[in-house]
Amino acid sequence: MRKLHQDYSKHGFEILGVAGMDTKESLQKCYKKYGSVTWRNILDPDYKLVEGYEINAFPTYVLLNQDGKHIQVKEGLKGMEDAVKRALGLHKKNKNEPFSPFQSLAKPINDTLIFNELIPRRDKLIEKHPKAWDNFDIEQAPLHCDLPAPIGGKAKTPNLTEITQATGIVVGGQGDSSTWTAGGVFVSAEGLFLTNHHVVSGKNEPVAVMTTDGKLYPITRILAAHKEGDVALLQIEGSGFPFVQLAPHAPKSGDDVILVHHSEERFYTYDRGYVRRHSFMYNTTYMEISAEYSTGGSGCGVFDKDHRLVGLVSTIAHGSKGKLTSPFRNKKNDGEFSKPAIIMRLASSWKLLRSLWR
Repeated sequence: MRKLHQDYSKHGFEILGVAGMDTKESLQKCYKKYGSVTWRNILDPDYKLVEGYEINAFPTYVLLNQDGKHIQVKEGLKGMEDAVKRALGLHKKNKNEPFSPFQSLAKPINDTLIFNELIPRRDKLIEKHPKAWDNFDIEQAPLHCDLPAPIGGKAKTPNLTEITQATGIVVGGQGDSSTWTAGGVFVSAEGLFLTNHHVVSGKNEPVAVMTTDGKLYPITRILAAHKEGDVALLQIEGSGFPFVQLAPHAPKSGDDVILVHHSEERFYTYDRGYVRRHSFMYNTTYMEISAEYSTGGSGCGVFDKDHRLVGLVSTIAHGSKGKLTSPFRNKKNDGEFSKPAIIMRLASSWKLLRSLWR
């Protein structure tokens, strides 16, 4: 942060530090040990700023524009310099450089490049289709659609590359609003796309999907949605998309699962685990899994050992008897955050996905 401030303060870049878990004495000890900083630090003993900006981890960096509106929220400094340069209008891009978020399992993925490409491409898409989201309201969506369900049979089992190619990056936000990313899965070549209900819950908010070839497509319709189950079936404009099918039945407790997700803007991350159990909450069924994911993984696919879709990443929580809270917001009386004994990673279940089709 010192180097960022030193390099870009002359361009108008300023830093305001917020200490949500420190006291004046602890900050003074830190300055004495590591040296003082060239920006202002303030204390937030009542967690008003921490909760207001929905901070889930420390350190978290909130990038604001000159009007005080937040452009980007990042947990960690990865990619922050590029984000600052873009906010200041200093970012330069080689126009001859091809862009493809995912090329193969053997090639490295440039997370910073992907995120920095998402923003201008999204903005251009909004300019091209300004009215595409005028009637985008998930509260008006039915519980089911009348299309045939994409249930997998005895066809060729897709490989890991193919399920990665069927995984889209969902990007939302507009102009000075916060840019956010999530995920989803294509289940037909004609643009049927599954993601979480909470991912597309913003009324008339521009939301688009980027495919692994770097192209960005608008979401044109919400075909069906289930709020309690956190699932939504969308129609993406276009055709010829790589896709996967639903498994013919739900997995059992103990069955292996794999994930391809975009947690913490680490795009196309592979994880594996197993089904811990199926739990009943919010008057519906969720699937608890052991595979790891975090913020940004919402809507990404959970697959069985044959790479067929059995669920969607939904949320992380802890608690008992259906009373769930974020594991990062369980504050003790002494002002510190307590560590929950068990963290539950909840996926929207196969049953919920299947329910979107009659």
